[in-house]
Amino acid sequence: MSTRAASLSAAALKKRLQGMDDWDFEHFVADLWSRQGWTTEVEQQSADAGVDVRATKETPFQQKALIQAKRYGENTTVGGPDIQQYASLKHQEDGVDQVVIVTTGAVTSQAEARASDLNVKLVDGDDLVQLVDDLDAYDLVEQYADLGGGEIDTEAGGSGESAGERSASEEARRRIQQADHPSDVGVNYPKIIAVCGAVGFMGALLGSLFPEGSLPYQIFYGVGTVFILIAVAGVYLDMRTLRIMGVWRPSKWYLYGSLIILGLPVYLYHRRRHVPQKTPAGE
Repeated sequence: MSTRAASLSAAALKKRLQGMDDWDFEHFVADLWSRQGWTTEVEQQSADAGVDVRATKETPFQQKALIQAKRYGENTTVGGPDIQQYASLKHQEDGVDQVVIVTTGAVTSQAEARASDLNVKLVDGDDLVQLVDDLDAYDLVEQYADLGGGEIDTEAGGSGESAGERSASEEARRRIQQADHPSDVGVNYPKIIAVCGAVGFMGALLGSLFPEGSLPYQIFYGVGTVFILIAVAGVYLDMRTLRIMGVWRPSKWYLYGSLIILGLPVYLYHRRRHVPQKTPAGE
């Protein structure tokens, strides 16, 4: 059991879930269903009205579920019209046994009635907290919530970003999703990490040659610290890019480790092992 997340109250745990990044929340839900014996697949380019997670199960009999994951704030609800909309997912493909709506918010009584009529399974914020406890899935909470979004906009269910910021973030996410390889995203994060990490290391090394507290010491250590922080930011952004693309889902410990200079080459080494190199055109 992950003791840090397990020590949270139910209300605090639900708030933690509400603060996740939307993409991370979809993967979190998929992993929760995997813990229950399902084989899951997160859709890479799911539209708002589409399928977020596809889950299948062979025992005790063949089953297929389509899951819609809605990360909402506490004051945002799933209503009757939402149930009507997502119930139609069952007709999008063959062999679907159930449609499931998982939300960190609340569900209206109208939605519960419509879900009962249309055979849609609902999992609201309180149910989700209970499911985490039943499955002892606190490690998943830490894995995804630690890399999740910022402050929670409980009135709108958002992440605390303005409409313009959300639009820019969604556009960036779409570009990442549409790329064939991480190198096509437009930013060479591995190079940024390597160069800034090397400069940061040299700054710290040169600073150590001068008396502590002297002006050269402060300058070299200051410059080195800035470049190390840039390298760490590069690790964070690179990890998110790889997770969005579904290429590799590195552990949060790579991010923590990158705060130590030697953690940067370790991350780059493992990245090279897990991320396939781009094949030149024509080969």
